[in-house]
Amino acid sequence: MKSTLKLLLIALIVSVAGSANAQRVLLGPKLAGNFNIYNQKGLTGTYNGLGLSVGGQLDVLFNKSVGILGNLTVFDMKNFSNSQTANQVTTDQSYSLSYATIDAMFQANFSNYYIAADHHWELN
Repeated sequence: MKSTLKLLLIALIVSVAGSANAQRVLLGPKLAGNFNIYNQKGLTGTYNGLGLSVGGQLDVLFNKSVGILGNLTVFDMKNFSNSQTANQVTTDQSYSLSYATIDAMFQANFSNYYIAADHHWELN
C-alpha cells in the first residue's frame, strides 16, 4: 500500500513538472463601451450616460487546461445626467464617473468550454 502511494505521488510530480514548462502567454488590448441607466428609490428621474473602458488583458496558460487571466481597465463616463422639472423650473444635473479595476481570474478550459472565476478590486 505504501509503495503504491509513493509510486502514484512520484507519477503525479513527474506529470506536473513535465507540463509546467508548457506555458502560453498572450497580451492584448481591451476596449469596451456601455450605456448606463440608474434609478434609485427616493430619487426622482433617471440618470443615464455612455461610458468607455480601455485597458489591457494578460492570459497565461500553465498547461492545456489551467491558467490565469488578468485585466487592467480604466473606465470613464462623462455627462452622466438627469433633468428634473418642478414648479415650471427645469434643473439639469450632470456628473462624471471614473475608476480603475484590476481583475485576476482563475481559468479552466475543458474541451471547447471556457470557465473563469473572478476576484475584483476597484480603485476609486
